[in-house]
Amino acid sequence: MSTVTYEVADKVAVITMNRPDKLNAMNFEMRCELAEVWRRVEADPDVWVAIVTGAGRAFSVGHDLVEVVTPEMKLADPDAAGVYGGIADIYKPVIAAVNGMAYAGGSAVALMSDIRIASTTAKMGWPQVRHGISSVSGPTILSRLLPMNQAYEFLFTGDDLLPQRALELGLLNAVVEPDQLMKKAYEYAERILRCAPLALRNIKYTTAHTKGLSLRDAIAIGEKTGDLVHHTEDAKNGLKAFAERRTPQWTGR
Repeated sequence: MSTVTYEVADKVAVITMNRPDKLNAMNFEMRCELAEVWRRVEADPDVWVAIVTGAGRAFSVGHDLVEVVTPEMKLADPDAAGVYGGIADIYKPVIAAVNGMAYAGGSAVALMSDIRIASTTAKMGWPQVRHGISSVSGPTILSRLLPMNQAYEFLFTGDDLLPQRALELGLLNAVVEPDQLMKKAYEYAERILRCAPLALRNIKYTTAHTKGLSLRDAIAIGEKTGDLVHHTEDAKNGLKAFAERRTPQWTGR
């Protein structure tokens, strides 16, 4: 891959959008590679947690608006469904380390992640209305995470959403100085890795698949999916370790 790097060590995958000279704008090649990387994260048994970030001074400024897309490229383009929606198909914890500008599709990648950390120099936003175009991720993702009036403030004006405000609105878990960003992301990953990976996957799966259901239906599904985890090797080992007052060793089985 030439526009995205993918590195795995100690159960953590680090995905870096890597077009720093273009502020990590998502051209056709990057969109294809991101869609492929999300599938890799989900399928890779050596990955239990993923961190996504950007190279250089931007996380990603969204779609590359100056790229000329041919009809052939358009047919093969994963577009929003693959780039943003692809993250929704990962049932492993995904951490966004927002290192700089995250506009439009860049903000979408961050917001589709499960835990979000931003540097003090980061900016999020949906500036499309200032360029005469509409947004996919703002109306479909941001509007699900904020009260409508708060979402509309940024979607209608195109104004930047600064880190402290995003933290106040609950869109971020933490804001840190730039040189502490990846350290903080790894701290979250390490805390997550102390927990059983199959239980984590089930929690994320159940959360995603019970949204919009009645409470009774959601609980019924939660009991059914949770029962599958209770019969795993990790569950047996975890309960035994609890009884013996020792730290469990997870196998993912």
